[in-house]
Amino acid sequence: SGKGVIVPDTVLSMHQLLSGHYHTAAVRRGLGVVPVNYTFAMKMSEPQHDKYVNDLAEVCRYYHQRTGEDISLFTQVCLPGDDDSVVVKELANKLRKLGVPFHTIPKRVDLPGYVSALCEMRAVIGARMHACIFALTARIPVIGLAYQPKFFGLFSLFKLENWVSPLD
Repeated sequence: SGKGVIVPDTVLSMHQLLSGHYHTAAVRRGLGVVPVNYTFAMKMSEPQHDKYVNDLAEVCRYYHQRTGEDISLFTQVCLPGDDDSVVVKELANKLRKLGVPFHTIPKRVDLPGYVSALCEMRAVIGARMHACIFALTARIPVIGLAYQPKFFGLFSLFKLENWVSPLD
């Protein structure tokens, strides 16, 4: 109707409102990967899904090969019908086969633990918008994988339009 109002996500201010959740790691190490089980929001064919997981695994392999650093896999949402741990398990299996060292952040970690673990990363690939926000506001380089248009607005707000790509 043309009466829309753009309102930034309130999580953008969390680093100021809840600054105790954020810390500056003396040395940031590793690549954080926050995949999404996109089935609640979009449809992909089985080959497209396999490409999504294989591409993430290949980026992780390349990152480890170049830096020698481990990969951290984050499950942000773990609810019936919206469970990212399914994709985390698939990615973990691929990394195991590739010989890429990784660890998973526990599924049910509390918010301070989740944000703290993200703050330790040198870089993040995020397919969950709030993980991208946590990393961006902690000044961690982030590549966003958009399953919904809101990602493009977020990265545009930070003037990082080239750092976000459609998930598919």
